[in-house]
Amino acid sequence: MVLTTASVPDRDKVAYWNDAVSRTLVPMEVAPRGDGPFDGRIATDRLGYLQVSTVEADAERFSRTPALIARSSEALVAVGVQISGTATFVQDGRRAEVGEGDLVVYDTTRPYSFDYPQRFATHVFQLPRRTLGVSDSDIRQVTGNAIGTGDGFGAMLLPFLATLASSSADCYPPAVANRSAGNVVDLFATLIAERAHPGGMDANAPSHLVLRVRDHISASAEACWEAFWARRAQSSPSWARSMASPYRDSQERDQEYTLR
Repeated sequence: MVLTTASVPDRDKVAYWNDAVSRTLVPMEVAPRGDGPFDGRIATDRLGYLQVSTVEADAERFSRTPALIARSSEALVAVGVQISGTATFVQDGRRAEVGEGDLVVYDTTRPYSFDYPQRFATHVFQLPRRTLGVSDSDIRQVTGNAIGTGDGFGAMLLPFLATLASSSADCYPPAVANRSAGNVVDLFATLIAERAHPGGMDANAPSHLVLRVRDHISASAEACWEAFWARRAQSSPSWARSMASPYRDSQERDQEYTLR
């Protein structure tokens, strides 16, 4: 699903964007920082119970207030990845300056805010709080901080999350999607545990987990593409023949070269 202000009249853009962000993520107050026409776009997909969104917008401030929290029925935890621009993130009495490539963890059941001083883009991964299996005290130790991705577990996690955010989950069977979401949740739980208890984990555990989850997602993506090509071939036999011909020609050339 993609929601954008592009075709909305200028006078209605801010109200539309407030509604789009609140319906897609969680209810928030959104206040643009500029005086001109506002531009924003949010694209959302689901991988089982994991929601993956990409937000691109002009300078603005997001605020999650106690009144808005009281209207929400589900407790969620989110992991944000700053793609471009900067942000000031505040939660649990801590303030973090978030730069390009940084990660943040936040709990939607407690007030927080993001202040973006210029146009920005960010990925947001939202999951039910109950799926994480980590204590509330551990989450509180991680919120309100910017997690760098120059080294350590963050460096391993960043490219994986970027790939996941840019991939479509439409063709995953429900069982595969839920299993994949569970693996991603394991990564987030490990990230929180590593930050909340530095030095208290096996140093190789995070890297092993990333490799295991990456292999699983790669296998799922391969199956997804195979299913797509099969459906496309079934719906359009002529297209399938046209795609197969270059492959056969290549095989024949390879066989001819081998015989020489």
